[in-house]
Amino acid sequence: MSDQNRIRTILALIESSSVGSTANFNSINTEFREVLRVKRVIPNTRKNLLRILHSTRGLDTCLRSFLDEYNIRNGETSLGGFLRNLQNHMNTNISQLPQAVKERFLTSIVNVRNQYMHSAGKIANDESEVNLLISEMEACITIILNLEE
Repeated sequence: MSDQNRIRTILALIESSSVGSTANFNSINTEFREVLRVKRVIPNTRKNLLRILHSTRGLDTCLRSFLDEYNIRNGETSLGGFLRNLQNHMNTNISQLPQAVKERFLTSIVNVRNQYMHSAGKIANDESEVNLLISEMEACITIILNLEE
């Protein structure tokens, strides 16, 4: 699936969920659309870093809005904390995130993002690395938004 189609799918999922009616939807939309706008940035390392930055900011704001909508954030401010909240919450209006799924996204999204965002000189040379990260974000958003009952 192309980036453009993946981003459109992510935005359609978010818009059709409870997050789509929050005040943060426009910001989330802007961040994910920016992933497409930076496609022509040169060099590729800069483009890839911008794609990682904007997609994770969109994901972060989406998850924060989802947790706030169900009042289960408990003061967490990080992606890993959001995933733990989704696993351990007591809100009966949404399902809990299974531990194996939480671990998957900690590994495939949070740890990967942290490598690029918190390590000077760490560069995504290969566009396929970024594509895989965005693909995992799509899966994460799909699963989390499906927790709504």
